[in-house]
Amino acid sequence: DQVAETVKEADRWEDVHMEVIGVIEPSKDVALVTYEATATQAGGEPYAALVSSGYVRRGGAWKMAFHQQTPRETGSPFGR
Repeated sequence: DQVAETVKEADRWEDVHMEVIGVIEPSKDVALVTYEATATQAGGEPYAALVSSGYVRRGGAWKMAFHQQTPRETGSPFGR
């Protein structure tokens, strides 16, 4: 119950933008997505990260099995 209360009170992101960099499907039931994410935190602080998420298909639906994000300085290029 205490953990659920902290989620309700969590600051929400605004102006969220995600740009897919790549998608890999090593098998028909596994997919990895890499993307750039930018957003504004409550209070107006900009946030940017390089993100990877892994999904597995279970019972016909995709379920997130892995998520990682590396914050970066806003405005800095990834050098792609």
